[in-house]
Amino acid sequence: MTETAIKGYRSEAAFVLGSLWDTAVQAGALHGIPFLNEKITKSVTLEANDELDLEAGALNGDASSKKFSGSFDTYLRYSGLDKLFAHLFGDDSISTIDAATAFRHEMRLQNAKEGLFGTLVINKGNVIIEEYASVKVVGCTVTIKPGRAMVTWDVVCSSLAYNTDTGTNTLTTFASVTVPSGNEAVMFQHLTAYLKPVSDTTDFDADDLAYLNEVVISIKQPVVEDDYSTRGGTIIDEPVADGKWDVTCKLGWRKFTVAAQPGAGNSAIIAADLAKTKYKAKLLLTGPAIGSGTNVNLMTWYFPNLQSESVDVNVAGANVPPASVTFRAHRATSLPTGFPTGATGPVSLEIQNANDTAGDA
Repeated sequence: MTETAIKGYRSEAAFVLGSLWDTAVQAGALHGIPFLNEKITKSVTLEANDELDLEAGALNGDASSKKFSGSFDTYLRYSGLDKLFAHLFGDDSISTIDAATAFRHEMRLQNAKEGLFGTLVINKGNVIIEEYASVKVVGCTVTIKPGRAMVTWDVVCSSLAYNTDTGTNTLTTFASVTVPSGNEAVMFQHLTAYLKPVSDTTDFDADDLAYLNEVVISIKQPVVEDDYSTRGGTIIDEPVADGKWDVTCKLGWRKFTVAAQPGAGNSAIIAADLAKTKYKAKLLLTGPAIGSGTNVNLMTWYFPNLQSESVDVNVAGANVPPASVTFRAHRATSLPTGFPTGATGPVSLEIQNANDTAGDA
């Protein structure tokens, strides 16, 4: 019997908006997501048979509740990830910047996201399809450092089907999946970072530039992952919010320095950790032009209220020590000067690209 090995380089993924929990939707044009790897755990609880029957060896167990959750990694891109960010934030308000060429996606963290989920399809080596019927995007970690920026997406799934020729998504139907055009990668050198105390009510300017070596943004929404009911049996019901948003932003410098302005020298920021000084930040990523027009791809992260949670600036030997501060992101009671409308949540995101469709539609 001939064996067909699954080759990673022949794998693809797609994500498409769903409408009924645990009902798969067929992926097609523009639903493709270039990915790097996936780490989704597949587990089925085996209920042991502990009956006493004169024998030391147990009889067969019984399959019970199923759980599919984990993560997958992608490069951070200006286009093509709108739908994933929209499913995480729970919002994507779109506006036209330049008719038919450039559009702005405004995303604000929502208190609840019931009814917002999608079908995740992973074509493994063009040999077999893994179809997760309904998937909630419950978190992401964005890492920006020299080179390509990366994103890890956290997901909780309903059921899993392995398809080849039958099912909603098959090897044949997956042939129609395409990736949105213009999905340029976000590079470290695209980043311009601004940081200043909340007590300074003026807009950001050149004195607030932070010369960073690394940024790590973590956004998590706690959800109920074990809601098994008679509706789904061994399959979880749609996960709902189970607590407040957990948002952090780590800012890193390659070297620990002293300077008058907070951004250029990081000693003032690190010293402010003791006082838990509140900061606001804007992280602007400027990409290449959109098509042949004059508008460019943009991605902007807004943090209206940051407080230092931990500091790492330890001397280890004769080398120049790096420095980093991990901030806890809070909501603001009022909109800081220079922030866009509605950007008072712990984090807000705006993306400018060629996509004229909202990611949550």
